[in-house]
Amino acid sequence: MTRLRYKLVAGDSLLECDFVIVTDATEDDLIDVQSQPAPLAIYVEGHELKWTPDYLIRRVGFTAELVEVKNLSWLRPSDPSLAAYRRAWVDACAVAARSQGFAFRLLTEQEIRVEPRLSNAYLTHRHLGPFVDEGLLMKAVMALPSLMAQATVADLGSAIDNPLRAIECAIRLDRQGYIRLDRSTVFSSASTFTNSQAEREPQ
Repeated sequence: MTRLRYKLVAGDSLLECDFVIVTDATEDDLIDVQSQPAPLAIYVEGHELKWTPDYLIRRVGFTAELVEVKNLSWLRPSDPSLAAYRRAWVDACAVAARSQGFAFRLLTEQEIRVEPRLSNAYLTHRHLGPFVDEGLLMKAVMALPSLMAQATVADLGSAIDNPLRAIECAIRLDRQGYIRLDRSTVFSSASTFTNSQAEREPQ
C-alpha cells in the first residue's frame, strides 16, 4: 500500500484486492491495514463459531474498524434459508466487532467496484511506485505556476516536455496536494485538474 510505506497487504479474492487498492487510493488518514486479524467468537442460531475478519483498519481520529468483504452472490443466495443464515452470520459479526470496541463494515462489489473510482485507483497504484524521478517531478512542480487554474494532464505534459510521463506526474502531484485531478472520469491525458499553484491574474 502506497500510503503505508509499501506495506504488503494480502487479499484472498480479486474483490478483496480491489478493496485494498481503492482504500489505498482514496483514504489519506490510514495508520495501518492488517489482513485477517485475530478471530472473534460469534454466535449464529445458538452455535458458537469463529470469525476471522478480512481486514482491520486503523485511521487517524477514528475507531478501529473490522471489514468483511463478500460477493453479492454469497450474501444473496437463491435459497431463502441459506440467505437468512448468512444474514444472521453477518449480524453476529457486527455484534462481535462492536462488543470488542471495533466499528464494523460489510462491503460487496456494489461499494468496491464503482467506476471510474476503481480504474483510477489502479492507475494511481501503478504510478505511485517507490522509484521516483525526482528531477522530472520537480520540473512538474516548477511548471505549475505557468499553467491555468484549470488545466489538463496534456497541458502538464507539454510544460515538462514529456507527454508520456505526464499522467504519472499528475498523479504524484495530486497525492502531494499540489493539484486536484477530476475524479469524475478515468484519468487520462484529457483529464482536467484544479491547479492551486497557478499564478493569479492581476486585479
